[in-house]
Amino acid sequence: VNPLAWRNKRIANFWVSIAGILGNFAIAVVVGVIIRVLYTSGALVIRGGLAAADPNSTVMEGVASLLGTFFMLNVGLGVFNLFPIPPLDGSKILASILPESFESGLAALDQFGFILLFIALFTGVFGKIFGVIIPFAWGLVFIGA
Repeated sequence: VNPLAWRNKRIANFWVSIAGILGNFAIAVVVGVIIRVLYTSGALVIRGGLAAADPNSTVMEGVASLLGTFFMLNVGLGVFNLFPIPPLDGSKILASILPESFESGLAALDQFGFILLFIALFTGVFGKIFGVIIPFAWGLVFIGA
């Protein structure tokens, strides 16, 4: 991406920042649909709130593990990138949405982004949020099951 080629910086910055997040969520939806189809066909079962396979089928165990990892990874990355902490995409989305009068304050915040990221990581903020989001996402996949 070449920011120098952007005509309208705020709109272009928004779309570039949201593209990766939407890509993560799109992959999670596709994988979630595949998991649900395999569950409906009987190839996968729900064990501990997650997709699992019959222990006698090593191929399906690998498929269940791979699909579960893809699903959780993409949901996690999508949510993680939504945090409005620089240098994550959420901060750029927020900067695009807020009025231009906030631009100088957000620019000053950019220099402390990694410190804020480490503070959020070590205080357990991410763990608490993902502890709610990941089970909710699995619940959406197995809704009505």
